[in-house]
Amino acid sequence: MRKATAHGVLGFFRRAEVIEILAFKKGNAQPINVFTLVAIDEEEPTKTNTSPQFLNEKRLSLPGLSGITFGVCRYERTIEHLLQAIERLTRDHIWDLSGKAVLQEASTAQPPIFVSPNSFQEIPINSILKNNFWNGSHVFEWADAEKRLISHLLTEPQRLQMLSEAITEYLPIRLATLSDRIGNIIVQVPVNILMTRFSGAQHGDFVLETGWHPRAKARPLRTTIELEFDNLITGYCSAVVLNERTELSMPPGSGSHRATLWDDEHQLLLAATGPSAFVRSVHLNFQPIAPEPRIFSLPDGKGGDTPQRVSIHTSIESLVGAVDSDERGGWTEGRIYKSETARQAKERQFVQYLPEPGRQREEHDRAVADIRNLIVRYGESGAWLWDPYLSALDILETLFFSPHHGADLRGLSARKTACEDDCVVVEDDYMSRQQAQFGSFAGNLYGLKLEFRARSGPAGWNFHDRFLIFPQKRKGALAWSLGTSVNSLGKAHHILQRVDDGQIVMDAFDELWRALNAPEHLVWRSTGA
Repeated sequence: MRKATAHGVLGFFRRAEVIEILAFKKGNAQPINVFTLVAIDEEEPTKTNTSPQFLNEKRLSLPGLSGITFGVCRYERTIEHLLQAIERLTRDHIWDLSGKAVLQEASTAQPPIFVSPNSFQEIPINSILKNNFWNGSHVFEWADAEKRLISHLLTEPQRLQMLSEAITEYLPIRLATLSDRIGNIIVQVPVNILMTRFSGAQHGDFVLETGWHPRAKARPLRTTIELEFDNLITGYCSAVVLNERTELSMPPGSGSHRATLWDDEHQLLLAATGPSAFVRSVHLNFQPIAPEPRIFSLPDGKGGDTPQRVSIHTSIESLVGAVDSDERGGWTEGRIYKSETARQAKERQFVQYLPEPGRQREEHDRAVADIRNLIVRYGESGAWLWDPYLSALDILETLFFSPHHGADLRGLSARKTACEDDCVVVEDDYMSRQQAQFGSFAGNLYGLKLEFRARSGPAGWNFHDRFLIFPQKRKGALAWSLGTSVNSLGKAHHILQRVDDGQIVMDAFDELWRALNAPEHLVWRSTGA
C-alpha cells in the first residue's frame, strides 16, 4: 500500500478520512468494529477533524436488541499515520488509528483489488465506497472471517437491514447490501493522477482521452480494450498511450466492451471500466396510465362484495436508431434473451407454501399475491391459466388484476369441482354458474381481453396439471407449475415452481385450446374495449 499512496503514483495524497461504524456493548468500555472505511484523498487534514466525532448525537438502537447501541464515527489522519496503523494491524492485529484500540477480528489481509466505476452493471462494493465515479479505486481489505463479535447482526438479517437504514441518515452507505463485509476494514485509494475517458468513434473504433494531474509528470501507459459477447471475446486491441488522444482500431464485432489503462513503470492499473456499450439505438416502451381504472368486485364471504380497482396501462413501443443485431441473424441474441429471462425469473422459481394450522387464509392470500405479481411482471403479452378446477372466482382473483391493457388473458377448465370425501364431480350447471359469477362481479371490464373455456364432452383430452403460462412476443414462453388449483392456493402444502421449458407447456395449452374452439366450450368472453 505504500507504493499506491506514494506521491505521484496514483495521486498526491495527504489525508485519510476515516469512517467507523461501532457497536457499544453494555458493560464493555471498548467499542466493537462493525465496519471501517478509510478513504484517501488530496486534502490537508484539519486539526478540528483529527479528534473522532460521532455523526449521530444519540446512539442508535435496534428493536429487540437490548444492551447494544451503535455509533457512526468520523475523523482524519495523515497518510503516514494510516500506514503505521496498517502495519500494527498486520503485525499485532490491533486497530487503533483513532488513538484508542477498537475490538475487531479483521486479521485476514485480502489480495488488493481494483474496483471500476459502475457501468450498466452495478458493482456491489461501490455501495460502500466513497464516490468511486471516475477512473476507479485500488482497495485494500482486512477481513473478519469469523464475525463472532458482530454475530447478532447476522443471525437475524432484519437487524442489519434496520441498522443500514439508520446509518443512511448520516452516510450514503448501504451496509446491508454487503453483509459479507461486516466487521471488515477497507482502505480505498482512488486514481487521481489523471482523468480518462473512453468513447466510441466511427466504424466501431475507440478513442481514449487522458488528462494528467497538474503536478504529475506524464509517462508512457498502455491501454487495452476487449469486446465480449455471449461470454466470448469478439474483439481486442491494445496501444501505447503517448498523447492526450489515442485512437484504437477495433475489428467489427458484437457485444459490450471493457477497457483498462496500465502503468508499466509502477505496475498498477490507472483506470478500468466495467462492461460498457455505446448507444446506437434505443428501444422505447411507453406505458401511459389509462384515465379509467378497471373496476370489479370480489365476494367477501359474508354475502356481500369488496370493490377492486386496478390501474390499466397500454404499451407503446418504438425504436430510435438502427436495429442492432448479432451477425447470426439474431439467433444468438434470442438464446441469450431466453437465458436472461430465466435468470430474472428465479426470484419466484421455487416457492413453497406450508400453512400453519389456523393460518390457511393468510397463506392463501400470500400465494394469490405471488400469482398477481407474476402477472404484472411477465404478463404484458398475456397470461393463461390452465387448471381443471378453474372457476370464475379464481379468474377474478388473478387474471382480472392484470394491469396490461388488451393483454391476451385466457382460462381453461375441465368443469371439475371437489366435493366431500375427496371426490371429484363434473358439474352439469357449471357454465351457467360461472356466467352468473361474472355477471355479478365483473364490473366495467375496462381494458380486459379475456376468454374462459371449459372442456365439455369428448373433444380434446383430460388434463390434471395446473399451470400459469406467459406467452412472449420475443423468443419463447414462460410457465409456472402451480402445484395445486387456484382455489386451494396456500391452503395446504404445495410448491409454485418455474418450468424449465415454458414453450412446451404453452404449445400443449394452445393445442388443447384450439381443439376446444366450438361454442359449447365457451364459458365467458370479454373483448378488451
